[in-house]
Amino acid sequence: MMTTAALWDTGATKSVITPKVAADLKLIPVGTVMMNHAQGSSQCNTYLVNMYLPNNVAMPGVLVSECQDTATFGAIIGMDIIAAGDLSITNVNGQTLLSFRIPSIASIDYVKEAQRLNAQRLQRTPIPRVGRNDPCPCGSGKKYKKCHGG
Repeated sequence: MMTTAALWDTGATKSVITPKVAADLKLIPVGTVMMNHAQGSSQCNTYLVNMYLPNNVAMPGVLVSECQDTATFGAIIGMDIIAAGDLSITNVNGQTLLSFRIPSIASIDYVKEAQRLNAQRLQRTPIPRVGRNDPCPCGSGKKYKKCHGG
């Protein structure tokens, strides 16, 4: 088994590996395919691979094509894998987290969640009317007019 950096690409229809990854794994092509990419089109080798993703997610028997070598990553995870589960990217307090799960077990709708949270924030708890001579609601024991009402 080999580990390589991968780019998660929602614009890629299929997943790909670089020729270096194919060579390092001593893979034998199972066929070829005409692939469209940023530089145009070319005939590319295809391989059957078992991919192991973060969180111990295994994708057995993925048909991948060969792409050009890059200095940054050895694979591109395309929509053939991404569409099989739930992909979530969050950023809280400057920390970005990518999370992926298979199978999909629930819908994730951040818009609905944000609407629900905003509605909760906007709900106002009615504040009872306090008379000037009533005890101050802050709990000081003073009359409201001598505390927060003055």
